Amino acid sequence: MAWGPTWTEGPQADNVAKVRAGGAVTVFWTINQSDFIDEFLTRAQPEGIISSRSALLFHRYQKIGVPPPLPGQTQ
Repeated sequence: MAWGPTWTEGPQADNVAKVRAGGAVTVFWTINQSDFIDEFLTRAQPEGIISSRSALLFHRYQKIGVPPPLPGQTQ
């Protein structure tokens, strides 16, 4: 199961944690600006982000991304 919130409501870190605790993943869509990508990677640590700027997303993830815990692990 997955939750796919739009980025316009912010990182929603508490909701992401609740979804993760329930065994699902979070994939935000569509984040295209580096400032927003950085904020979501650091605050929400989602399992995925959909972007039309995949190279930028990949670069930002490698620079500051924090991998989410594996299923069954806690932070």
